Amino acid sequence: MHDDDPVKHRRLGLLRGGVLLGRMTYVGGEQPLLHYSFQATPAFEEVAPLFAAELQTFESEDMAHWEAQYDKIRAPGLALELPDGSEFTDDFVVHVEGDKARLRL
Repeated sequence: MHDDDPVKHRRLGLLRGGVLLGRMTYVGGEQPLLHYSFQATPAFEEVAPLFAAELQTFESEDMAHWEAQYDKIRAPGLALELPDGSEFTDDFVVHVEGDKARLRL
């Protein structure tokens, strides 16, 4: 594990286009699927419909359509903010539903 590996951190920020959408606090799970509580910032309200559409498409198992939906989320740049302020920008998938988030690395 590298210092910039998000798995070793209990709290992460979710950034989109440099804007903090929310804070994620680890609650369980094992790699590759980790579970977090999610505390949205006011900026999340604007993109909440994108995350809802992405999750609905993901659950329908139409992966081509899901990828198009997820691209809308990650288009301006999706990153995890580590506690030291650095950003993890490698490929990852995050699903946000209400006050819960699932992270797949």
